[in-house]
Amino acid sequence: MNFKKSGAIFVSVTLLFAVGSIGASAADNPSNATVITCQNSVSTGHNPPVVAAPTSIANPLPRTITLITNCGNITIRTLENAVPVTLSALSALAKGNFYDNTNCHRMTTSGLYVIQCGDPTETGSGSPGFAYVDENLPKATVDNYLNGYVAMANSGPNTNGSQFFITYKPTTLSPNYSIWGKVIQGMEIVNYIASKGVSGGRADGPLAFKLEIRDVVIDQFAALSLKQLQDYYLESISTSNQSTTLMNDLYGEIASYKSQVGVLSSKNEELANSLITFKSTIDDLNTLVSQTKQELQKIKGFKTIVCKKGNKFVGISGNPAKCPAGYLPIG
Repeated sequence: MNFKKSGAIFVSVTLLFAVGSIGASAADNPSNATVITCQNSVSTGHNPPVVAAPTSIANPLPRTITLITNCGNITIRTLENAVPVTLSALSALAKGNFYDNTNCHRMTTSGLYVIQCGDPTETGSGSPGFAYVDENLPKATVDNYLNGYVAMANSGPNTNGSQFFITYKPTTLSPNYSIWGKVIQGMEIVNYIASKGVSGGRADGPLAFKLEIRDVVIDQFAALSLKQLQDYYLESISTSNQSTTLMNDLYGEIASYKSQVGVLSSKNEELANSLITFKSTIDDLNTLVSQTKQELQKIKGFKTIVCKKGNKFVGISGNPAKCPAGYLPIG
């Protein structure tokens, strides 16, 4: 089964629930003890705002991308060193409000275990109007798209746009879809939505319960906790035999943090140099203040007087001002 974005496969779906909120507990999803509280989606398919294609790589690239949804926040740890073009495009789309108030439009439940999002039109063929190259393609192996992976949907080589998918079980796909991140927070939301299945009980189609993206938040300097890393990686290890992939991801995490340390160190060095410059400038200004005060004192003491000798008058300036011999001051 191909995993594409092209073709008007899906149409807008009739709203299945009245507006309000529902609660889901561990009984709905035995593998997760977290209570999920969702509001029903109020979004419908629509034409998104026009966003220009980025002309350069974002600097810095986002470390996390968080989907603010009707069921809570889903935070995705990006693989920024491996997918700079993809993340630059996603950053531009997020900042341009492209994803705001859109529903994830597709789910598959047989062979492929994915939830697909990023098409505001909800037709399955929505696009931002530009495309870009594939990056970080996996090997053609079993379960090459691990649980919680996030990758771009496309309609062929180098046709990435706005649509992406999240895997909720290890999934085997042709290695044609750029992996750009992994869910590190909110996987229980993905699992809950997946547990509701596809509308009409089908294996492929619109979600039975709509997952609505209300906003997308980009964080370029997010610091991940050890628990977040443990929760993702240890869960992946327990559900997949892709140890090499996981170890490469961990090494990638280390490289990413080292890179950030370098960036911050550089910024700190720049800041330190700026502080030295500022302090020197302040010292110079204080010196100028002292000099100005001295000059003002001189000006304050500098006087002009009129002196008279017979019928002759002269003006004398000085500090102090004194009349010449034979002249008398007037006034």
